[in-house]
Amino acid sequence: MVTPEVRGIRRPRLLAAGLIIAVTITSLAVYPFLPSAVRQWLFVGVSWMVVLPVAAALRGIPAGLRSPWRLLVAAMTLAAITTTVLAVPAARVPVVDVALNVASAVASLMVLSAAIAVVMRRGRNDIGGLIDAALAAMVVGGLLWNMVLLPQLQSIGRDGAEAASLAVVVMVLAGTAGALLRLIDTDPAANPVLRLLLVAVACNLAGSVLTGGWPDSGAGTAGAMLFLVTYATLGLASIDSAGLVELARIGAERPDRLGPGRLTFMAFTLLAAPLVAGVRLIQHRPVDGVFLIFFSVLMVGLVIVRIGLLGKQLDRSQAALRHLAQHDPLTGVLNRRGFSELLSAELRGQHGFVLVFCDLDAFKRVNDEYGHTVGDRLLTDVAERLRSSLRQNDIVGRMGGDEFVMLVRDAGPADVAGVRRRITEALRPPFCHASGEVTISASIGSIVTSPVDLPELTAEDLIEQADAAMYAEKAPTPDRPRRASA
Repeated sequence: MVTPEVRGIRRPRLLAAGLIIAVTITSLAVYPFLPSAVRQWLFVGVSWMVVLPVAAALRGIPAGLRSPWRLLVAAMTLAAITTTVLAVPAARVPVVDVALNVASAVASLMVLSAAIAVVMRRGRNDIGGLIDAALAAMVVGGLLWNMVLLPQLQSIGRDGAEAASLAVVVMVLAGTAGALLRLIDTDPAANPVLRLLLVAVACNLAGSVLTGGWPDSGAGTAGAMLFLVTYATLGLASIDSAGLVELARIGAERPDRLGPGRLTFMAFTLLAAPLVAGVRLIQHRPVDGVFLIFFSVLMVGLVIVRIGLLGKQLDRSQAALRHLAQHDPLTGVLNRRGFSELLSAELRGQHGFVLVFCDLDAFKRVNDEYGHTVGDRLLTDVAERLRSSLRQNDIVGRMGGDEFVMLVRDAGPADVAGVRRRITEALRPPFCHASGEVTISASIGSIVTSPVDLPELTAEDLIEQADAAMYAEKAPTPDRPRRASA
């Protein structure tokens, strides 16, 4: 059921969305029939119409997540101001025209930076996937540039600077669109804001291509109309405050694996530009050397970053495997293998230590009487209590079953009694479980090593000696676990 408060919040947003859609449809319908001056004022009206809801949407976004949207508001405000000044029919000195062109370019870069910031934050746990998607999209953009747009620009006499600027816009917008597609593909919530941002970037890309390559034709008019759609979709995206908040959060981590397919893809991205240039040379067509250098450097840089990310992923996977090989999955402490390796390293040092072996008395009766689930929980609690009874640099390990071993560093004979007392006191309080409480005791054996002994010992020797010391002190008749009321 929609409460009056929620209805009161939704109604202005629905009205704003309806207004943006209605104005955009009307503008698109009349735009081809308007004279140039009126078209400019139409852009002014649409741009300011969108700035207001985008600025108002900031209030619904948590303060720590507003940075990309503040950048977007600033960019769209700058673009609206620039469009307004350009629409005023007055003579301007060349410096003003240069400043307006710079402001327009800066506004476009700010919008693009805001979109990239959103993509990078949302996809922080999937950077590899974002780079792959961006690489694929930029390869498509590069082919579009070389096969279609570059010949068209050369046919209308556009100079190198204009062509280079348009090439950068095409490549960056294509890469951003590819990254947005990746986010949409991996977004379980089907966030509509992502789709609106993709539409805005795609319309901006298509509009840039059409107005840049065919400025004085119907295609150029269609490109300008796509810029109107870009404004409108950004405004619609800003109205969905819940979607904006969700989009500002970091997305789920995605698996990143290096396989033959991914290696082939990266090789293709590196070869795409040289192959296209080679084909054009074979066909005796001109090659854009500046674009070839830019594209190759960009592709190589991204592939190097991608390989670095895959290398880090491999390192993390190997570290995780080492952790699994050296730690007990139930209690989280070192297992026999991990503890033996650590003890072997300790033997190569120059400090004595105390090795304590602890065996829970009558633990089998706990499993028999309460079940293995309670027994596993008790083992986990025992490991935690043993850790808390020792110093931070001391180590606890589980040998298997109900046997634990502890390495007390920089300790000697005078420390043994205190260590044993702390362990006993840590295990004395009852262990709680769903059916009640269990009190259990432990048999403790310990050995002391000195720097003189270390070269003559192995880790397994020490563990066996501590185990033997524990059995020597173990009570002939273990105490039965005592059950207390819940």
